[in-house]
Amino acid sequence: MPRNCMWIGLSLLFVWPVLAEERTVIHSLSDYSPPKIELEWTVPGPVSEATCALFWDHVKSGELVVWKPVPGWIPSPATSTTFQGSHREEYQFRIAKTSPPGREMMTLVDYERKSDMRRFTYFGYQVGINGGFEFETENPIEGKRSMTMYFQRGKKEYKDLAPDIQIGFPYIDTEIERDWSSFQYLEFLYWLDAPSDMNLFIRSASKEWTAPVLSFSETGDALRQWHSIVVDLDKEFGSPEERTLIKSLAFLIPEKKVDQKQGHSFKLDTLRLWASRDFYPTQIDATPPPLPRNIEYQIQNGKIEWTWDAPEEDLSEIKGYTCDFVRNRNMAMPDQILTTETQISFPFQKPPYYAVFYFRIRAQNTAGVWSDVVTKSVVCKP
Repeated sequence: MPRNCMWIGLSLLFVWPVLAEERTVIHSLSDYSPPKIELEWTVPGPVSEATCALFWDHVKSGELVVWKPVPGWIPSPATSTTFQGSHREEYQFRIAKTSPPGREMMTLVDYERKSDMRRFTYFGYQVGINGGFEFETENPIEGKRSMTMYFQRGKKEYKDLAPDIQIGFPYIDTEIERDWSSFQYLEFLYWLDAPSDMNLFIRSASKEWTAPVLSFSETGDALRQWHSIVVDLDKEFGSPEERTLIKSLAFLIPEKKVDQKQGHSFKLDTLRLWASRDFYPTQIDATPPPLPRNIEYQIQNGKIEWTWDAPEEDLSEIKGYTCDFVRNRNMAMPDQILTTETQISFPFQKPPYYAVFYFRIRAQNTAGVWSDVVTKSVVCKP
């Protein structure tokens, strides 16, 4: 365990093991969706006993990945909800069971609750470091609050410090040792203004602090910017058996690399444990597809055959068409795709009296949005 640290304790939650072969899964989304996305999922075991958390994120190149709860969704025993998206926006979704048994996600802290802050307790100052904590409400990265840890060296300079002295903010479980063996990923958001490597340490009953589990400079070293950090615990810490009794985790920085004359801030938000990283992406196409073009017909051999040119969709693709050939053009059209081709035939015998028939067609794109109806008449004269 690093020496000469500022210690702060954080109470964690109890974790039940997850069966690897059983996961809560969202039913497959298509590449494109309408603005109102119908989200449905399957939960292992009785639905009435399962509470799930549902998250979403924008898919934008170069932007920070911030998983946010789906608006209006309150974790509850259910298997469906809706999400309202915007045209051309790309989204990805993830879901996890948060109730035991078989818990798939656990929020350690998110700082939306003031009780999260009260879980910290000082254990003493070392090497003349002053520090503290406060809620950050002006520019939270997720929700309404994040947490800022600030630290600064005292007036006294320490020139002969051992090279392994670390300063920072360890979390220590003060109530009961926790089982992380069912979770593979630790995810959190951080911000740092110190020109050095902030390191993550984890200690369990079977594995002491030896080397950093992760150096933040490996995943995002731009100062004064939020970064999304994902730690693969299987890869970076060890086998699940080594995570059955987690003692503490710490965010530490080498004391030698801290400017003794300047204060620094480290911001943290939304520490969560996840059993998997299964994402379900889709893109919103809110515009109706263009109309089918160049509609023509030919009558022969007791049938009428209609052909048309496919419309040119600018975002998603044309999935298919619904159409009919009727006398009453005011009747309701079929609401399912009848053909994916650009032709269709109907039995037809030209009547010996005056009559007007109507061919109606509309296209549907892969987002499930219908075009307007195009109508073309066939006039039969005696």
